[in-house]
Amino acid sequence: MTGTATCALITLPSGTTEDGTEVVKERFTCTDVTSDPRVSGEEVLEIETLLYDDHSAPWSVTSATITTEDGVWRGTGDGVLRFDGDGPYNYGETIYRGEGPYEGLTYHCLVAGSNGELVLAGWIESTE
Repeated sequence: MTGTATCALITLPSGTTEDGTEVVKERFTCTDVTSDPRVSGEEVLEIETLLYDDHSAPWSVTSATITTEDGVWRGTGDGVLRFDGDGPYNYGETIYRGEGPYEGLTYHCLVAGSNGELVLAGWIESTE
């Protein structure tokens, strides 16, 4: 499977950890267009990023949902954010479990791109 995600961002209330690390919480709403219609649809991601320095930061997808015409996928994931002169650039993976007609399937989605436009690559496999 290959495709793209076009995303809008909402920054949520954030804060700092006990050691002073800045924690940024964000919600992304994306339109995923892929070569596999089972994973093309609206994606909503809740992401928490830990900002340690000015060059890179790890992030975690605490909640992810893809809603398609036929069913729903729910997942979590991890990645890293790289900062450069053109803005943030993301690399990561989210693993989704299918619901409804997708029950028994797992979708592995690798991402690379900016906060607004990502390239997707992945595969769907049986979890049974």
